[in-house]
Amino acid sequence: MFYRLSSSGYENIPKKGPIIVVANHVSYLDPPALAVGCRRELSFMAKEELFKYPVLGTVIKMLSAFPVDRKKIDIRAFRMSLRFLKQGKAVALFPEGTRQRLGHKNLGELHTGAAYLALKAGVPLIPVGISGTDRVMPDGKHLPRLSKIFVNIGKPINLDDMDVSQENISKLTGIIEKEIVKLLI
Repeated sequence: MFYRLSSSGYENIPKKGPIIVVANHVSYLDPPALAVGCRRELSFMAKEELFKYPVLGTVIKMLSAFPVDRKKIDIRAFRMSLRFLKQGKAVALFPEGTRQRLGHKNLGELHTGAAYLALKAGVPLIPVGISGTDRVMPDGKHLPRLSKIFVNIGKPINLDDMDVSQENISKLTGIIEKEIVKLLI
């Protein structure tokens, strides 16, 4: 409401069918910015700690979010993702695994889970670069000045009939990183 959000490339998101949306993560505002910018209902993989807050936990569950334990390979979250994808839904996740303090033009090291999930499910990945949210909530608590938020949605990443192998997971993770970086303003 107080911040101007500019979204480009939303035509790259199929209106229906399973997809995985992958984006950079620098602020608490990234999930709502991504949801509004994509113009499609997204089921977010969110850190399990968020579900322990009574009001927030209830709200994000109602918004189709599901928990992930970031301290281990979470089979439960992986299965939930597959279930949503089989239902034709869009799953959104932040492959850095947490908010990064490196500034909006720098990605932290990406985890390989998004690539593995895409290869296992055989669904397209949609890269997204989010900029400006780090200036709106730089410390995660205070809303300083009016700022513009950009949500730039890239073209689907073609899996080129890749099978699930460690080599392809690493290769695809590298492609995800390059595509997100290209979308950052």
